[in-house]
Amino acid sequence: MIFLFLVLKAFKRLDEYGFCINLSKYILGVPKIKFLVYEIPSDGLKPSSEKVEVIRNFPKPQSAISLCRFLGMENFYHRFIPNCEKIQQQLSELLEGHKKNSTKPLLWTQKLNASFTQIKEALHKVTFLTHPVPDPTLPLVTDA
Repeated sequence: MIFLFLVLKAFKRLDEYGFCINLSKYILGVPKIKFLVYEIPSDGLKPSSEKVEVIRNFPKPQSAISLCRFLGMENFYHRFIPNCEKIQQQLSELLEGHKKNSTKPLLWTQKLNASFTQIKEALHKVTFLTHPVPDPTLPLVTDA
């Protein structure tokens, strides 16, 4: 009952300011929606499972171009992976010696392979981001 009241109030406010809603595009009362490359349940945000699978199935990069492509896809979701920069550091450093559009083969080592695998596994176990709490009590620490 309260939910219906709030929805009607929102529609009334939109009408007051001249906004139109296309009801065929309107989704109401669903537990989760997919928006662009995210899944948005009522309590947070996570990457789309289809996009994560594409990254997890990405083959080992053979050139700087394919490594840039992988890092670009992975960087899009970096905020879901704790310590992402530290994990991908070796892969990024490998690009420093190559031109970004180079098709020359990369010197792939075990450390690089471990880093590559670790990123893919970390994406599979992504951190679920929750919505911010509206009125949190935050401590303020200064060094002045």
